[in-house]
Amino acid sequence: MSSAALPSELVVRFRGVALTRLDRVEGHWGNFMHGEGGLELAAEMQQELHTLKGEARMMHFGGLATLCHALEGLVAAVARRGRRVPEDVDPVVTMAIRFMVVILRRKDAAPAAGMDVDGFVRQIEEVLAEISADAEPEAPVPVPEPRSAAFDLPDRVSMVTQQRLAALAARVFVEHVAAGRARGRLGDVFRALAEEVGSLSAIPLAPRLSPHEEAARALAESLGKDVRVAFDVGDVRVRAEVAEAVEVVLLHALRNAVDHGVERPEVRRAAGKPERASIVVSARQKGAEVEMSVEDDGAGVNFDAVRERVVDLGLSTAEGAARARDDDLTELLFRPGMSTRTEVTDVSGRGIGLDAARAAIQRVGGRVALSTRRGQGATLRIRVPQASHLLPVVCFPARGADLVLAVATSGGVRVVPAEGGMPAVDPVEYFDMAPPGGARSGEGVRIEVRRGEARFTLRGGGEPWAALATRLCPTADECPAEIVCVDGMDVLLVRPEVF
Repeated sequence: MSSAALPSELVVRFRGVALTRLDRVEGHWGNFMHGEGGLELAAEMQQELHTLKGEARMMHFGGLATLCHALEGLVAAVARRGRRVPEDVDPVVTMAIRFMVVILRRKDAAPAAGMDVDGFVRQIEEVLAEISADAEPEAPVPVPEPRSAAFDLPDRVSMVTQQRLAALAARVFVEHVAAGRARGRLGDVFRALAEEVGSLSAIPLAPRLSPHEEAARALAESLGKDVRVAFDVGDVRVRAEVAEAVEVVLLHALRNAVDHGVERPEVRRAAGKPERASIVVSARQKGAEVEMSVEDDGAGVNFDAVRERVVDLGLSTAEGAARARDDDLTELLFRPGMSTRTEVTDVSGRGIGLDAARAAIQRVGGRVALSTRRGQGATLRIRVPQASHLLPVVCFPARGADLVLAVATSGGVRVVPAEGGMPAVDPVEYFDMAPPGGARSGEGVRIEVRRGEARFTLRGGGEPWAALATRLCPTADECPAEIVCVDGMDVLLVRPEVF
């Protein structure tokens, strides 16, 4: 299958993601060569290139994957030299990144057609051989600190933009309440806009993960293995940045499972297993988190090989490695540079996959762990936080308008009957929502909103009641209003502290 045979929206999204990764690699490289960041930046560059290599193979951008593999090796060699490298390394790395950008920006069916990818790879390999000739022994690179991912992708809208759109939806709703004959039309506009904003903040996982199935099968076939990949994710939805992190984890988890975990058919047959291996990817929403697992029925982790590699890398003495518990050895597999393979291939061997997976999950505030059963398989489990769309509120009828208002009661906020004749703000007047000729319903009620020492008094048309609201399109805290849903009814959530 070529990239032209893939869904066009998938290819467009891949190009955007890849260009963003290369932009980060280029920025990290410049900082690294200027003495900033040290080995942590080198580790991040390798994570980005290793992930991009897998994504490129999945999307059938073979030339791009080949360049990533070569550049990944060059960056690793430079890191071992601690920037003590010949002058011609910097332009080679920079030109390689530019070369990959050109491939990604080409819109034809064969992105690398007519481009001498092999020739450029040979240049990288010549430079790599030169700086590796007297390189120091390979050592693991320190794990970089988690960083937030605050960039936008072509099919993704930043949180700030989402909040601006949500604020616009709130304004449309206010006009809808105040409108006369145009009320129905404005209501339709509000609902369409609210639905669009909601879709931006809740991405279904299933369509984002399904392309990995074909990629895993193709990799297995190239390695002489027979693998069935099954997905059980239902209608789990996550934030855009979480979806991206989950994709990175799945990419590396499937490649590790196929390459390291599952055995060849003849080996499985001899062990009494079905010749066809199984990998199951599942995801569930559990409270404020999404739990996901990638489980295979392969050979499990080879702890003897891990102990040997730990000693080779100088992470432990032979005696210490022999005494180490399986759980401790499993955790070491997430260390950069930690791989049981002694030979580097374009699939594995550099010890970057699990390291990159953990870094991606940590950037969105999640966690990842690996468990294994000798001879029976391994399971990679991740947990990622999911912002709750439920909000405790106190509702009350508006005064003089066909509308229900609400105030959030989370974070220690209390809503009580107002005492005395304190000045009060009527939200209907504040937002100018009273329909032409609309009458006020007498004095109504006054309710006091207490946020710590601050107190705000609002006017309403009736007694308040507690409820649980669903946030349809969340606005920023500094926005005075937001639309929420309470028992199937659209309600205007107000923030008097912003009035």
